Amino acid sequence: MLILGIISMILFSGPERPENASRVHENQVYFRWDKSNYEDNYRSNSQAADKVYNLMKDIGTERVDSVIVKAYASPEGANGHNMDLSRRRAMEFDRAVKEKMGLMGADIPITVLPGGEAWEQLRARVEADTVISATAKKRTLALLDDDSVPRDTKKWRMMHFYLGETREEGDVYHWLLLNHYVYLRCLEIKIYYHDAVPYSLEEPEEEVKEEQPVQPDTTAVSASEAFIPSPELVSPASDNTAKRRFSPVIGISTNLLFDATYIPNYGFTSVPSFSLEYYPARGHWTFGADVDWSHWLHYDTHKFNQIHNITLHTRRYFKSGENGFKGLYLQGALNAAMYGLGWDAHGWEGELLGANLGAGYKINFGRFFIDMGLDVGYFYSRNDPYVWGDDATGWYYYDYVGDPAQFAPRQKGFQWFGPTRAYISIGLDLFNRKR
Repeated sequence: MLILGIISMILFSGPERPENASRVHENQVYFRWDKSNYEDNYRSNSQAADKVYNLMKDIGTERVDSVIVKAYASPEGANGHNMDLSRRRAMEFDRAVKEKMGLMGADIPITVLPGGEAWEQLRARVEADTVISATAKKRTLALLDDDSVPRDTKKWRMMHFYLGETREEGDVYHWLLLNHYVYLRCLEIKIYYHDAVPYSLEEPEEEVKEEQPVQPDTTAVSASEAFIPSPELVSPASDNTAKRRFSPVIGISTNLLFDATYIPNYGFTSVPSFSLEYYPARGHWTFGADVDWSHWLHYDTHKFNQIHNITLHTRRYFKSGENGFKGLYLQGALNAAMYGLGWDAHGWEGELLGANLGAGYKINFGRFFIDMGLDVGYFYSRNDPYVWGDDATGWYYYDYVGDPAQFAPRQKGFQWFGPTRAYISIGLDLFNRKR
């Protein structure tokens, strides 16, 4: 234990400020959610890399005292996973970023290390935010500053509506995801250099910090070039047991309204139905299919309820997948059906095609959810009326198993524009996407 303590003191004592350094150039490059590969065309990465490249070209390596690089992950999911993610992002600096910035092969002390989850950066961004409402800022800072709450508990509370809603931001956590978390998945790059000759750097572009003399981060690791400690050395033991956030792949549900259907002159019946919905890893769109398969045949009373319907739909949630596919959404759907409906020996049999638009709202309770909505649209049906026993074959259309040539073309047409589907569904999210 004594040896480990000495090693930790050496690794985390932090580099001293370079004696001759009078300036620091700060820059950031950003990563997509849960990714560690550098993309030059993502956000302001290309501009940031060009600025560092031009700086190195203008001042020369002899005026650079040191370069310190820290890699961060946004505070979502398990701490261990995020520590490993920040470590891989730190390694990406050597693989792709260093050369892009003109630092490859330069005789400059370079320190690269993972910073884990960017809690301090998140707090600083919220504190400096001049757009967020006072209520949302107060709630967020109160939770971030509460040292009695473990970080994994803070994550759970933030993701489960602890920050609530405000009129300006709506869901405060979702607002943080869109406006702050995207800037926490980054490499922070600090280049310390001295003024051997008068030097003036161009005004940096948006999202790039202005140059100014500052103290280097005293928590940085003093180590050899590109040294990256393993996650075990920096992960708090209490966070290693944090559970990963459940990231569903498919949701399955049933329509409660269809399960208890009342048809005049027929009575209570059931339209067995189920829905599947596929959730991508991110974004706002999901894709799914609904199947309704009622097949009740009561020959003794000449009452029949056959509805075989398949619907393909896509949804656009207002909340992104990073915050879970929930809340308000819009959807579009195409469906095809065949049916045979009869009451007291009189009925209709036919087929239809339809297109629908609608809106809905989804409420999550862990893996369970309640989904409700309404669709309106248009469908066109070809059908034939019949009287039991008086048609040409004596059989209902979908029961007929004779020569297909004897099937007569549909004689009637019917169009409908208006409400096409209402649903209150209860369902379950399945699987857990690897993150």
